[in-house]
Amino acid sequence: MDPHAEPDPAEHRLPPAASEPTQDGSDERPVRPSPAPPIGAEAPIGDNLPAAPEPEPSQAPPVMGAAPPEQDPEPAPPKLSLPTGPRALPSAALTHMRIRAFLRVLITTALATAAGLGLAMGFPESDVPIGLRFAIPFALPLLLFLQALIMPKQRWKRARWSVDTTTIVWRHGVIFQAENTVPRSRVQHIEVTQGPLQRKLGLAALVIYTAGERLNAVTIAGMEAEEARALRSTLLERVGGHVV
Repeated sequence: MDPHAEPDPAEHRLPPAASEPTQDGSDERPVRPSPAPPIGAEAPIGDNLPAAPEPEPSQAPPVMGAAPPEQDPEPAPPKLSLPTGPRALPSAALTHMRIRAFLRVLITTALATAAGLGLAMGFPESDVPIGLRFAIPFALPLLLFLQALIMPKQRWKRARWSVDTTTIVWRHGVIFQAENTVPRSRVQHIEVTQGPLQRKLGLAALVIYTAGERLNAVTIAGMEAEEARALRSTLLERVGGHVV
């Protein structure tokens, strides 16, 4: 053997693992697990990849002329049992009346202040005392302030409405009291209206239009919103009017 000869690489290979006989006596070599790929290497391809998700079955297109799917019917609007008898307005209506009255006082006071300043500055050499110049414009706001303290509660206490099988009655007013009687057979159209302040307080106005030489309307203001809608549904069910 030549000492200068290069060693054969086959001589340094590890011997194959000895096979161990299995229970049935067959001679099988154990399967060595494949080493894990180094960090940064590309993932193996082939059977080791996860299976792609199966596509969802597409829905069949609607058939022309087929009936649409049934939908849940809308709940029927509430109705009011008749006759109602004289009904008072809710306490929120009194709050609404007072707020409107004091808003009128504020607006009138602002206009009166501007008018008083105009009189004082426009006629500086007038013989009318300056205190009287301001007192005249402020007389109207003072009267409106007293009216805002007293009248809203009186109007609220005297307001009454009632509905029976033949008529609708609306009573209102303090100094000059009025009573509007509407035959139900003449009702043509009914509306429920709400302003910003009424929506905040849960109130509404029921506007009843009647037939005649010209279209007349009776407005029951200050009703609870749900009660106004229930009364409208009850009246329209019997007279066949138009819902808004």
